[in-house]
Amino acid sequence: MESMQVLDVAAPVGIFVHQGREIIPGDNDGRVRSPNDCDGYIVMDLPGIAGQRNYPLARPHLVDDPYVLRAVDHVEQALSEPLTLNDVAAKAGLSPFHFHRRFAASMGETIGDYIRIARLSLAASLIARSETAILEAALRTGYGSQAAFTRAFGKQFEHTPKNLRALVLERAPSPTALHRDFAGAASLQVQPGTPLIGMRFHGGYDQVLTHWRHFARYLLRTGFNLDRAQAVGVLYDDPGITPANRIRYDCCMIDAGWPDHFIESPLRRLNLQVGAYAQVKVDGEYRLVSESIFSLCVLWLQRHRRGLGNGLAYEIYSAPPWTGSGDISATVLVPIL
Repeated sequence: MESMQVLDVAAPVGIFVHQGREIIPGDNDGRVRSPNDCDGYIVMDLPGIAGQRNYPLARPHLVDDPYVLRAVDHVEQALSEPLTLNDVAAKAGLSPFHFHRRFAASMGETIGDYIRIARLSLAASLIARSETAILEAALRTGYGSQAAFTRAFGKQFEHTPKNLRALVLERAPSPTALHRDFAGAASLQVQPGTPLIGMRFHGGYDQVLTHWRHFARYLLRTGFNLDRAQAVGVLYDDPGITPANRIRYDCCMIDAGWPDHFIESPLRRLNLQVGAYAQVKVDGEYRLVSESIFSLCVLWLQRHRRGLGNGLAYEIYSAPPWTGSGDISATVLVPIL
């Protein structure tokens, strides 16, 4: 079978919009103290783009197929590079024919769907959340020209990149005292590469603590002592762009030298990527993670004249997130240029 370029499909998009609601503000050191009413932001579909009419089926809650896990890890590390069915199948360890069928059966979409959506969702996030030039966003997500990128972007989002950026600016929420506190408490962190062991979940960020409890129960069943676990969350998707039932999230812990025989699907090895990050401490309800990321993207990057990186965002937990208390204590890392 000859090497072929993978195909992909369209998806809807939303943005963060202003809406008053109760959130938990911080004080001058950015730490959460007590609840109070102030403005926050929520995810809202843009007019004319809402709906799932041409969208692949919802992804599985837990990805446990080892071939699929190898494939998505390869794809997500190579979004700026050419990707073919033959190449991805070889990384997974299957023939193109069997891999294509297995991936679609497990994920509810083809590998082509997966690649296009991952690329254009990342590009939309770069355009909506930073001052990244449109051509740069195109090149960073695997498109050889701005014209080709604009056509693909418009097909998927029913907006040109330029129009989406203008719409986001028009509807963007004004930063609140909470956001200013987070931005004021943030700092630059050069993070070394760190080996991780993790599980891949799908679902809205309101399900993250449920993901962690599932992860912890699995580790307990294997005989692992959770007292030794240093938890790390990996965030792949912008909730203003990716529908909740398709958001990717990895529950991980730092790999302290586990033997290979312990690492069986749905667990797999991955890495916290080396690089520069904006970091801020978050203590309180999990929804404060998205508020802190908004603060870093909207305020901190501009203030420090830095760009939004292509890498992943992370949560490094200082207290176990699976205890069921409903609150978290973590350092949030956002990749920067």
